[in-house]
Amino acid sequence: MVDVLIVDDHPLLRAGLQCLLDATPDLHVVGATGSGLEAVVLTARLHPDLVLLDVCMPGMDGVEVTRRVHRLGLPTAVVMLTSSCDPTVIEAAFAAGAAGYLLKDMAPERLLTALRGLQDGRPALDPRVARILVRLARRSPLGLVPGLRHTTRV
Repeated sequence: MVDVLIVDDHPLLRAGLQCLLDATPDLHVVGATGSGLEAVVLTARLHPDLVLLDVCMPGMDGVEVTRRVHRLGLPTAVVMLTSSCDPTVIEAAFAAGAAGYLLKDMAPERLLTALRGLQDGRPALDPRVARILVRLARRSPLGLVPGLRHTTRV
């Protein structure tokens, strides 16, 4: 069973994700919030296996939340779930410690498959994001994307 914290500033999306994940036997929603600061506090208190996190939120954005969650030193994986396909944001998310980057227009079944893949050590990446990471890697002198690291198992 994977314990998940949902973080998105849109209440309708939070509720929809909670219904989807709660209907899935191997995923369990332990909390949901629309606040980046509250996400860090809830992560410290609840120790979820996974934080499913929007990038663009008022106040504290998802990249900063990821940095702070990563600094907690917990084995919590952070997966961005966003509509932003901006290479700068993608690079910043991985540099902050994200274990995956998914786009909100994906089919629900693909989201579940991506989240389950984290348990097997596969990165949760939308194919469009993977292409951007490849382009970023080609531009890097060492062929590496700064901050991109192997994902931790959930």
